[in-house]
Amino acid sequence: MIRRLMVASFTLTSISAASSTSSPGEPPPDQVGSAECDGASMLSLTKIRKTSSQTMPQFATSSSPASLVKANVTQGSKGPLVLISWIFGPDYMKQPSFRQFLMSAEGCGADVIIAGEAVPKEVRLPANVANYVVSWDEVAGALEQHFNDRRPLSGFRQVGPGGRGYVISELRPLSALLLAKQIKGYDWWGWVDVDMWLGDVTAFLRLQDADSDFWSPVLYLRDGHKLSLGPFSIMRNVPKMNELLEQPAYRSMVKAVLEQPEGVNFDEWGENYGGNARARFNHSFSYALQHANQSGSIKVSNWLGDLGAQFGWDGHCCSGEGVDPECGFCRLDMAANGRSRIRSKDGAELLFCHMQYGKQSPNFQKSCSASFGRPALTYTFRDGVYPAHAGPLASAANASAFAQTHACSGYIPGYLEPQLVHGGGVSLTLITLMGDIVFAMLFVLLVVGLSRLAKMINKDFPKGGAKHFAYGETDVVYPSAFNLLHQVLTIAMAVTGVAYFAYMWTRRRHDQPILALLICFGEGFCVFVAVVTRFQMWHRQRRNICRLGRLTPGFPKEEWPKVELLWTHYSEPPELSRDPLEYTLNMDYPPEKLVLTIGDDGYYVRKPGTTGPPSPDQYQVTETGLEMEQMIRDTLRDRLKPGEEVTEIRKTVQAKEHRKDGRPEGAPGGLTIIEFRGPGLPLVKLSGRMKGEVTYSRAGNIENGVWNTLETDAQFMALLDVDMKPEPEFMQTMLAPFFQLADPPGAAEVAQEDTTKVNAPAKWVPSWKVGWTSSPQFFDNIESIYGTEDPLNQANKLYWQIYPAGSDREGLVHFWGTNAIFFVPALKDSGGFVYGCITEDNATSYAMHQMGWSSVFVNERLAIGLSRESVTESLDQRKRWLMGNIQQLMAGWGVPFMHK
Repeated sequence: MIRRLMVASFTLTSISAASSTSSPGEPPPDQVGSAECDGASMLSLTKIRKTSSQTMPQFATSSSPASLVKANVTQGSKGPLVLISWIFGPDYMKQPSFRQFLMSAEGCGADVIIAGEAVPKEVRLPANVANYVVSWDEVAGALEQHFNDRRPLSGFRQVGPGGRGYVISELRPLSALLLAKQIKGYDWWGWVDVDMWLGDVTAFLRLQDADSDFWSPVLYLRDGHKLSLGPFSIMRNVPKMNELLEQPAYRSMVKAVLEQPEGVNFDEWGENYGGNARARFNHSFSYALQHANQSGSIKVSNWLGDLGAQFGWDGHCCSGEGVDPECGFCRLDMAANGRSRIRSKDGAELLFCHMQYGKQSPNFQKSCSASFGRPALTYTFRDGVYPAHAGPLASAANASAFAQTHACSGYIPGYLEPQLVHGGGVSLTLITLMGDIVFAMLFVLLVVGLSRLAKMINKDFPKGGAKHFAYGETDVVYPSAFNLLHQVLTIAMAVTGVAYFAYMWTRRRHDQPILALLICFGEGFCVFVAVVTRFQMWHRQRRNICRLGRLTPGFPKEEWPKVELLWTHYSEPPELSRDPLEYTLNMDYPPEKLVLTIGDDGYYVRKPGTTGPPSPDQYQVTETGLEMEQMIRDTLRDRLKPGEEVTEIRKTVQAKEHRKDGRPEGAPGGLTIIEFRGPGLPLVKLSGRMKGEVTYSRAGNIENGVWNTLETDAQFMALLDVDMKPEPEFMQTMLAPFFQLADPPGAAEVAQEDTTKVNAPAKWVPSWKVGWTSSPQFFDNIESIYGTEDPLNQANKLYWQIYPAGSDREGLVHFWGTNAIFFVPALKDSGGFVYGCITEDNATSYAMHQMGWSSVFVNERLAIGLSRESVTESLDQRKRWLMGNIQQLMAGWGVPFMHK
């Protein structure tokens, strides 16, 4: 799977190469690069072979304003990049792929160092390639001084000539220590394999983030562990990178790796070290990069070019890991300016083409040797090309013929068409087309099935439900009759959704990368949302609630809890609150146990021109505030008998003066509380806070109610929108799930009718488990405005009725701003309402769930309000919901809420 990801194609925008102005001789003293090591710790390269000119070429001047490799170029710098390749064992240099590597390196735009064995004299080295000869024992001596206090590294020294080609993976990240003088003066250095073609390297390595220290084209694997790539990686030529592995945090790790008698793939992610996956990764260069990047000492670039680093690799085609009939295609050309250009089959330019497996084929070597020196080389790597790895659908004869005819031949006009055929003569293209059609039909059937389920989902509970509740029961739960069917379809949808996304991704258009990525992202997001929402309804259930007055044993009214109901008001017409207030006065709940509060954020306005800390003399009552006062008086007077009066008590206080736990930030200038009392009526309060510049909107209004105006003996607080009219049974029904018997009799005692226990006085107490209860929103103006179709989906049954029925089983029903009752100790335990988020209701319920409090869904019509009356208002509401959800998502990544 890893190798399939590594060959994922992304098209890059290539640019011209930058200028380099000097030779690889001794650099000027002011050049940047690795710090000088003492003579004993660096390699003494006595045998050096360069081109006849004894100089590296200068890079062509770029006409593009963007610099190559984004280097901190200093005066006298050799150039942007030098690539190092270690070779031990002459067999590597005898393969045709080595000569092709040199030919491509000549036009790659970077200098190249081949260290280790001497390149045969009959092999011509391009002007930008130098050969530095060093023995294995000399390398071992330098490593022993760096990492083992000059004591022998027995494992490294014991590696025989046949195994050294694999152990060089340990040398690559250490090249800056071993070749410090040779890389001095370059802005970046890296390593490269010699069994590959190099494209215009510097054009691909235009790093967008100039402060990065390491870059590798394997970064897009995204699992956090694969940062370094063995065939090709580069890093900034500065001491913090060159000396990284000598730091105490990594020194012992490198020593352990060098003690191994076999290669462990240290330059990648240590998969050959042994032990478990964690131990292997912890002995790799990728681990050092990840650790240093997380600590902030270096920065690993996450840039992948404009759309991703693209390269060709034949591993998934020739190693038996895949059966794709068209695995890949590379073509090397030399541009008119002398630069290498590698193209894929679809025409995209490649960073490099790695022939890890293909170079081992005799047919490959034969045909490549014959075609060496041509102006263009073509390499096709595909399943079945090499008979030793032929796939099950490949004809061996056809594969062999194809290898001899096309492997590394000269320029082939046009694209290569698939050559593999099925044994029965049916083309793979037709089989693939038939498979696509079947898959599409299955997907359509699944969507139709889910649509049918959605229509049935509201009819899957018993009508009416329980009429009688057992002793000590506050509710009876009915699971949905279609849960099993829904679960089966959900699993099927998840599987087909993943398959559908994979289908889209593997067949995306490489010649239109931006459009392809947008389409894949959109389709993937839709699949993700569909699957997640279906899992949210995994266990749908219906909870029938027994009201407080009907509980068995009885719950005396004098023991019912005191509840404060809060409406939040801002700029709405005061008359809009008249009906909700009248409905609440009709509520079937003892008036002495009920407090009604209107938190009016539009009651006060700060006087123009006032400055300094807020104080009461800086505020004045608005006309809307006075109208709200009058509306409350008139509504209460209509309830009184002749001769009875409404009394008012007005007080203006500071938060801390009024309550010991008061929060001044909710009302920095103070607050005014007007208490309206009438015989036989609940206490009605009007609260107006004197806000500062930062108001925190509705969350600030509710917080003012929780901490500054809430009655001290109120155990519960109900929240309603200003237009919500509660039904008479609202309070009794919503409160019941909070309670349980203090000492309930056991099942055996009830069954045996143990009158001593069953008839004993029972006491209902809060369970201290439920943090709040929520009921759906209903609207009585949808049909009059929009008709029966509800085109804007204002009723939103899916969100307010169906999804919560699935979350209810786990106690994870969230709060949607209204139609809820909170257990005050739970609300305060969680810190109150969350400031700074547009959707403070969602954020608050999330915080309470994190504290361990559960929530209950009461799926009954207990309050009715007004929906938005225009398209503009509806879209504005949904925009706020979207912004609030994005805020919560970003908060999960450490971004604080900023809404004020």
